[in-house]
Amino acid sequence: MWCEANGVRLISDEIYHGIEFDPRRKGHTSWEYSRTSIVVSSFSKYWGMTGWRLGWMIVPDDLRPAVDALASNLALCAPAPAQRAAVAAFTPQSLEEANARVGEFARTRELVLGGLEKLGIEQAAPADGAFYLYGRLAPGVLEHFGSASGFCQEVLKNAHVALTPGGDFDPFEGHLFIRLSFAAGYERVAEALERVDAFLRRSLALG
Repeated sequence: MWCEANGVRLISDEIYHGIEFDPRRKGHTSWEYSRTSIVVSSFSKYWGMTGWRLGWMIVPDDLRPAVDALASNLALCAPAPAQRAAVAAFTPQSLEEANARVGEFARTRELVLGGLEKLGIEQAAPADGAFYLYGRLAPGVLEHFGSASGFCQEVLKNAHVALTPGGDFDPFEGHLFIRLSFAAGYERVAEALERVDAFLRRSLALG
């Protein structure tokens, strides 16, 4: 690998590992290719254990003493109930349930991709993993609301749907984009699409 060959330490954020939608692009861990990288992961996404603040790091042997010393100065250990829940997360039953949730994410993702016009989005790259969509607003929408931030504020105020302006992720062209999460579930996302669509139609019709 390039990093290993050039003396670069790769830090691989694999917190969304397991939430993938294209079987041809199955997720991999960096340790499949090199044991010199650092892997950071968590139970919060694939297993849905948000708020447990429980995760792990995989580090190469040469970093173990330094990471152990650093970790011991930040926290003692995860609470015992959280540790037991983490162990249970690896059971076949838990993995089956987590995979079912990924299937539901996939179904909701298709709903969102088919409803881009209702969101005022003219262009979006379908994400192969996680549960977010990042899309460019149509020129007419941007002209009416001034920016993605202005659009998101008005949607929240009038349609009661929370969207995130792209400026939080891109300081250069983020004002043209919005990001949304479809983790709330198919029914709620479907309702959100209809709310935004109705609001947009009213707003643009009024000019």
